[in-house]
This record gives sequence, structure tokens and C-alpha cells, in this order.
Amino acid sequence: MKNRYYYNIILVVLLVSTLGSCKKGNKIERHTVAEESEIVDSSIIVRLDKVEGNHISVTIQNTGESRTYSYDKAQTEGHVKGSLTKGDKLSIYPDSKSKKVRSVVNLSEFETQWFFDMNQHRGMKIGSEGAMSSINTENVCFRDWFIKNGQLIIHYVDMQQRADSVQQYWIDHSEIIYLSKDKLDMRFRGKILQCQHQTKVIKFKFGK
Repeated sequence: MKNRYYYNIILVVLLVSTLGSCKKGNKIERHTVAEESEIVDSSIIVRLDKVEGNHISVTIQNTGESRTYSYDKAQTEGHVKGSLTKGDKLSIYPDSKSKKVRSVVNLSEFETQWFFDMNQHRGMKIGSEGAMSSINTENVCFRDWFIKNGQLIIHYVDMQQRADSVQQYWIDHSEIIYLSKDKLDMRFRGKILQCQHQTKVIKFKFGK
């Protein structure tokens, strides 16, 4: 309930900001992957072992080292995305000066198929280790995703420009607004995509 309360506040602010930009006629500034400056990423992939009070105990994926962090401030500021479920894979952004995390993203919940248009079955498949692909999308072809220092970064191809020029990978500094095992709200190219997790098998009919 507490996470949902902070999410509602953030969503209202983002919607107002987006509408304000549209009224002013502002364009979203973007650049290619080749133009992107290198980001020093301090994120760590971990397995969640235990939640006790406002602390999480985790095992680092690459080293097997066990650590304990406080996540209270991250939760208060709305930077805990997804549930804290034992055994799940998380991306955490620790504070180098303390035993606190600045952000937490539940990758076990994030890495799946999401649909922002259920009627047309349009969405994206978010795979492990940065793999990403489009599902029945028209204007965008998703290529890769990263979470660097708590921020979602997406590489994509603009299909509207592809016919007129050499294929380029564009980069978008996106944002996970809300995440659960069934729902994902994210900002991509200045727009909020409200996505649902597809739990049923999609059946296509051919001919009569």
C-alpha cells in the first residue's frame, strides 16, 4: 500500500509534466547510441535472501558475497520497483558511503512479456542480460535494455526513419514508474506506457 501511494503521486506529477511539454510544443531531445557518453555503472545484480525490517540481505551474483543493506530511504523516495520476494533477482544501486541502497528493481518481475495495447497485442519482451525485442509494434523496434545506477536505459530503432537513412540505434533514458508481477508503468520517449503481463497464450486465427 505504501509503495502504491508513492507511485500514484509520481504518476500524477509525470502526467502533468508530459501534458505541459505537449502544450509548449517541446520536442524530446534524443541521440544515438554512438553519441552516448560512457556511464560508470555502480549497479549490482543480486539474489534476495532475506527481508528483515527495513534491511535486505542479498548474495551478489558474480562473487557469491553476502551483504546487508538498508532500503528504507529508497522506499520512502519511491525508488523500490517491484516486490521484495525471497529468491528473486534484483538490481540494486548501493550508496558507496553507507550500507544503504539508492534504488532496487526486481528483475525477476521485470524480465517478461509486457503489453501496452492488449487489443492489438502490442508490447515488448524483456529478456535476461539486456535482451529486448518488440511484439507487433509499428514505429519502434526495441533492441537492448540496461539498468545503470538505478535508471532504465533502452536502445531502439526508429522504424519511421529506417527507410530514409541507415539504420541507427537510438537511446532513451527511460523510467520504471511502477512495477509488480502483473503491471509495469514506464516512461519511454516522453510517454507513459501502462503495460500488463500476458498470462494467457495468444491464439491467432488464419483464414475462416
